Amino acid sequence: MKIRKQLKAQALVEFALIFPLLMFLVYGLIEVSLLAFTYASVNTAAREAARYGSAVGDNNGGTEQFKDCDAIKVKAEKIGVLADIQDDDILIQYDKGPGTSVYATCPPSDVELGDRIIVKIDIEYHPLIPMVGFPSTIPMHAESRRTIVRSITP
Repeated sequence: MKIRKQLKAQALVEFALIFPLLMFLVYGLIEVSLLAFTYASVNTAAREAARYGSAVGDNNGGTEQFKDCDAIKVKAEKIGVLADIQDDDILIQYDKGPGTSVYATCPPSDVELGDRIIVKIDIEYHPLIPMVGFPSTIPMHAESRRTIVRSITP
């Protein structure tokens, strides 16, 4: 009977020693998973917004898609809803192609078919529980460039 109580006490001590390490590992796994998910969401949001903005055609209001800044931002925000992407986090620019500089920001005035749309998203990731020795926010940046379609042949 005495040996059984000692074994229970020993198991309790061992559990008490291992439990904090186990919780630290579980927290780390969750935090890294959320960080990777947020990073993927931001990249996908930039890519999908650029894809929408590079399409030829108009929205229901008659504005060409590559000139419809609000719809481009909405596209990014829908995809990045869990990353908490806001309007202020999104920058839409236009250039003439690789090796050229940006000549317009959204809303564009003189964008033509064949130019390139650039969608940049910058957010701050906030860990669930701030830890000593680690940054309290982690900046994330995604950029996607797409050429605005000139014409599509059937």
